[in-house]
Amino acid sequence: MERYNDVYNRYSHVAVKLYNEKTKFELMQEDLILISLNYDDICITGANYLVSNKELEENEKYYTKVYDKYNSYIYKTTCSN
Repeated sequence: MERYNDVYNRYSHVAVKLYNEKTKFELMQEDLILISLNYDDICITGANYLVSNKELEENEKYYTKVYDKYNSYIYKTTCSN
């Protein structure tokens, strides 16, 4: 699957933003990829948890907060693996 070859860099940093639009990958700079991830695609990633340094908008359909200390937030996804 060579669909994202133009943005792939195995040494890059990856930032993820959750939103309601279609999932897309953007090369922001040579070593930074932004994944704009549709909420419905969270489970496709295989993630059981989401970790953020910013509080995410509550969305119990997709995840629930399990940790909130020291500007670190952990959310458990509702994906059944």
